[in-house]
Amino acid sequence: MALFMMISGYFFFNSMNRYNLASILKDKFLAFIVPSITYTCISVFLSIYIRNDWADCSQYIFDHLWFLKALFCCQIVAFVLRKTNYFWGGIIGVAFFYFFNRWQLNIMFPAFFLGMILRKYDIWWKEKVILLLFISLFIYVISIVIRHNYVDMSHIMRMITGLLVPLCGSLFIISLFYAMRNYIKNGRLTDTFAYWGTKTKELYILHGLLFEFGLMYVWKYIHFNSILFNLFWGPLLAVSLMWIIIRMNELLQKNRIANALLLGHFK
Repeated sequence: MALFMMISGYFFFNSMNRYNLASILKDKFLAFIVPSITYTCISVFLSIYIRNDWADCSQYIFDHLWFLKALFCCQIVAFVLRKTNYFWGGIIGVAFFYFFNRWQLNIMFPAFFLGMILRKYDIWWKEKVILLLFISLFIYVISIVIRHNYVDMSHIMRMITGLLVPLCGSLFIISLFYAMRNYIKNGRLTDTFAYWGTKTKELYILHGLLFEFGLMYVWKYIHFNSILFNLFWGPLLAVSLMWIIIRMNELLQKNRIANALLLGHFK
């Protein structure tokens, strides 16, 4: 999910200047909170009517599609801090969400802010992409080793490594895709990747919907830790799900009401 936030921050950076506080609150409420409310209503209905389960209703209200609420908070706070120095703005934002630790915002906001930094220094990081590729991979691996081998580490060290793992992992993936882009000769393929890079919100919404209502009953038959799953079934399942989600997105966009309520597209 940190990767989703980093990509969102990257694309959000250039769009900030066209907003004022009132317009960004309205626009982002329609884009993120309305779909969250829609899916909450659907989930509560299914939980009560189909499963006859009242116990899960309370968790749907606050935590269902939590990443949309997290993205809403990240964009509003980043917009408010946009006039500050980037270093101090990032420190203020991270400190604020460290104490307001809901929806994993203590990790989501640093990832979002790092995406904005990548966009601000776009030319520099693309020139240094190979260096960043190896540095992020090195820090990611070291952080993973420390977290798995030193269970009794201090709270500060656990917090630092817990932040470095998703940030460096996401930075590695973004850098890897950009580095690979230079070796892909098919222009149509790169255009397709770039297009779906701007549709991460829609992909994650439909991913959450598909997992909750379509695949929750088959998880008990899947052995996630098996070598066969990791080498073969896992990648095949990921590609299949991506194809299904893309088709679902295309179908929903053909209906104006569904496109607005389920995907947050009101324009």
